[in-house]
Amino acid sequence: MGFEMIMKKNPSSDKDPLHKIRPNTCVWLTVSAPRDIDQKGDIRKSVVLDRVGERIAVEQPEKPIARDMLNSVISLSWLELGESGHIRRRMLDAHLVQIAPFAIRDRKTTALWFDDPVRLYYGTLRRGFRVAVPEQAGAFLQALDAFGRDLGLEPSYRLVDISRSGARFACKKFQQSPHGSRLDPVAELKVDDLLRCLIAVGGKVILRTDAIVRTKLLRGSGQDEEVHLGLEFLSYIPIGGSDEEAELFAEKHSRVIAVYMDRFLRMSRSRDNGI
Repeated sequence: MGFEMIMKKNPSSDKDPLHKIRPNTCVWLTVSAPRDIDQKGDIRKSVVLDRVGERIAVEQPEKPIARDMLNSVISLSWLELGESGHIRRRMLDAHLVQIAPFAIRDRKTTALWFDDPVRLYYGTLRRGFRVAVPEQAGAFLQALDAFGRDLGLEPSYRLVDISRSGARFACKKFQQSPHGSRLDPVAELKVDDLLRCLIAVGGKVILRTDAIVRTKLLRGSGQDEEVHLGLEFLSYIPIGGSDEEAELFAEKHSRVIAVYMDRFLRMSRSRDNGI
């Protein structure tokens, strides 16, 4: 028993998914991805100047984005109020197509023009801190593709750490198939893929949720290489319930995780103290 993951398409139910991004909307530009799951990478704060269809003008941030990044895909994120009343983070990957002067009422500035959206998705806000999951806790996962096929050869993968709104798991980069070939068990999983997650600790299911892959990192070297994938929980689905019962992942759903975080902390301290 562990994580059961099924890849899904990104939700896009809004007729105009960008309708909530208007002039003066505060945005964050992710110029470079984080090197570690606990870091945020190169993120620069800015504000929306104008929007025409899918074309968005954002003010050049205090730390300017260089022209050599033209035609690059940059992630923009902003906060919006969801239908359930919870604040969520909307994210857009788009091409930086132009850097040009822009006139505002009382001043002139420089605009970064984004167009040709690559991907639009959303996530919940991360709260709290992460707790490492001791191996003796018996917390594992099983990764499945969209057709329900196992991506690896092992029945489960190791849970590395967990927070009240996300988790990270690890698996071997290469494994031997029955025919002697080397396989990458998570090659099909990419950043921004949506997964169905059934979380279990010690054989007991504690949470059923949809999640999005936020990071995919390679650790170690040679035969000891591992792939670490960081997940952010998006929705909560009652255990044994249907997809129609899914809710936006909220504080009330994370309380059960908090109980296990406390348990993991106690287990780690006992191990470190030799108890």
